[in-house]
Amino acid sequence: MTDNRKIIVIAGITGNQGGSVARTFLSDPVLRKEYRIRGISRDPSSPASKALLNSGVEEVVYADFQTPSSSLDAVFANAAVIFSVTDFWAPFTKAIDEAFAAFGSSPSDLLKQAKARNLRSDHVFPHPTPGERAYNLEYEQGQHIADAAARVPSLERFIVSTLNSPRKWSNNDARFSRLWHYESKADMVAYVRSQHPSLAAKLSTLIMGVYYTSWRFSPLLMPARSPEGGYRLALPCNPHRAVPLVDARRDTGVFVRALLRAEPNVTLLGASAEVSWSEYMGVWGRVLGVEKAAFEQVSVQSFDDALPGGYGLELADMFAFMGEVGFDGEDPGVRRREELGIAAEVTPLERFIAEEDWGVVGVERAGRSAL
Repeated sequence: MTDNRKIIVIAGITGNQGGSVARTFLSDPVLRKEYRIRGISRDPSSPASKALLNSGVEEVVYADFQTPSSSLDAVFANAAVIFSVTDFWAPFTKAIDEAFAAFGSSPSDLLKQAKARNLRSDHVFPHPTPGERAYNLEYEQGQHIADAAARVPSLERFIVSTLNSPRKWSNNDARFSRLWHYESKADMVAYVRSQHPSLAAKLSTLIMGVYYTSWRFSPLLMPARSPEGGYRLALPCNPHRAVPLVDARRDTGVFVRALLRAEPNVTLLGASAEVSWSEYMGVWGRVLGVEKAAFEQVSVQSFDDALPGGYGLELADMFAFMGEVGFDGEDPGVRRREELGIAAEVTPLERFIAEEDWGVVGVERAGRSAL
């Protein structure tokens, strides 16, 4: 029997964003009837890939976005929709490790040299810095995806996970000129619009907020016990400015579905909640039964001191930018989920905090207050 459903190709199908898109399309009766899923994975034989196949995904195929775009022609063949997400952080971490190996010194020695020369710690390394290298690699991924997508005659919609340019939206403020994981994604979208106008006519963009789960990735991002008692979250960010937070694993698919239902050339902010960091800690303390839970704004330099070599600065510059200019630069063209009819479908912050295991920071499940 011929399967006449359209094909959606989902990049990074075993990851947070791609996996969420797949689950949304599988669980929505209308979408499941209209689309079959071809997922892209770096390891189609992995347990995660096999689990997706068992759940109803038609295919999971291998692709390397760093290779010339002609290798993607078979992956994108006959696609009606392509969801594109690229990776900055893995190349960035690898580039930092390689830079330290070539430098032949410890993080503390690097930091001493940086302070002696009045430099950012990543600028002690020869150029290109780890951030510049990761920018180039992610931008190259996006170019290859766009070039291949532009050759797909059946394509109806090209949905790209992206971020806005801090350089542009801060009016070239030097403090925000090196936010590489923003600029690489923003420049990929600019590449589509300048080099592939026909593809740009089918483009929808999704600006994903700060992941709810970001706290897991570094002790710098975790609430910690305060000497005064209770807990404190310390970030180089305005404590009172609202920032978008997102449950990427649950809610990315909801945003992609809304973009697909909307006209092309809509940019949507992927936010499950928009709260300030002070408000976040208030919710965190209330839900977990922590009597004293507060936020403290710290310096950008404190993050470089804690994680020299570029990683701390990439995080610090991000928080400083979102606190001063706004996560999306206050771009008036960015639409909120309510404008696209998304309301109760996203994950409330309270639910995420209640369901998360905070044992690593010393807050046990039994300490939670009733919601």
